[in-house]
Amino acid sequence: MKKIWLVILTFFPCFFSLHAFAYDISAADYIYAGGQSIGLELQTNVCVAGLYGIERDGKIFKPWQEAGIKDGDYILKFNSIEITSSQMLQSAIYANKDNKADITLKRNDEIFTTKITPVLNENTYSLGLYIKDKVLGIGTLTYYIPKISLFGSLGHSITSANVYGGNIYNSNVNSIVKSKRNFAGEKRGSIVGDSVGNILKNTITGVHGSSTKIDTTQMKRVQYVTKDEVHTGPAKIRTCISGNKVEEFDIMITKCNEQSSKAIKGIKIEVTDQRLINETGGIVQGMSGSPIIQDNKLVGAVTHVILSNPLEGFGIYLEFMYEDLDINIRK
Repeated sequence: MKKIWLVILTFFPCFFSLHAFAYDISAADYIYAGGQSIGLELQTNVCVAGLYGIERDGKIFKPWQEAGIKDGDYILKFNSIEITSSQMLQSAIYANKDNKADITLKRNDEIFTTKITPVLNENTYSLGLYIKDKVLGIGTLTYYIPKISLFGSLGHSITSANVYGGNIYNSNVNSIVKSKRNFAGEKRGSIVGDSVGNILKNTITGVHGSSTKIDTTQMKRVQYVTKDEVHTGPAKIRTCISGNKVEEFDIMITKCNEQSSKAIKGIKIEVTDQRLINETGGIVQGMSGSPIIQDNKLVGAVTHVILSNPLEGFGIYLEFMYEDLDINIRK
């Protein structure tokens, strides 16, 4: 359910390491299955969010035009200085003044360096760029392990930019845009209160981090199983469709794909709960990370909706989410 920015997370790799948290867990150990809506704030590379002309002495200057910069480009370096925030970029530009400078950009999978000349305007230097260095959105918490203060959410990555950290927050679901054939609906929500956890990784398997403040009141204490134990048949998902109330809804696991390496479409599911169908039309954006419970055990998390039939979608095996937190499963 990948979409995102300010309202709903629909939602690559980061350089953080969690080896200090490496932990062995038994398949018989208990963990907490989530389902609550969470707000996510990720600190990312500086991204170009818009372009504008700079007026000076009755003329309009567009330094980005000289450099060939486009909306959506990521700014990686300015005069060999690695740029990880908008403040760092502004400081580098001010130090350079109006001299021609090197600027390194990432566009899709291509990294290239070009030249740009800042323009002096009202005692500051500008490139004529609107920029952003954060991604905000709403997703679903998958699990929490209080003993080691680690959590996992979403079941898929949010952004292709480098992630330098971030926070999670409690969140309320304010309304639902229902899914229908060839249209993915969405949860519309709002962030509530202060941060309750730190984001450490944004990987193919989701957004992972640490917390000692997650409220387990609505969470379900369950056992974990490996991917080889997941089977077709009845199951449930835990998710929030109104306010902050977590509920369980019936689904059917219709297919279990054999996967030997990390992937996010291992479990095929179908929503069978009539109330969920009536309220949401099936799977919607913002359900990413909703825990999949089978035989009272946590087996995975919802990751995708099938647009041609929003009652169907895919989930990731929980085992793969564990791998990205260096959690080792003991048989």
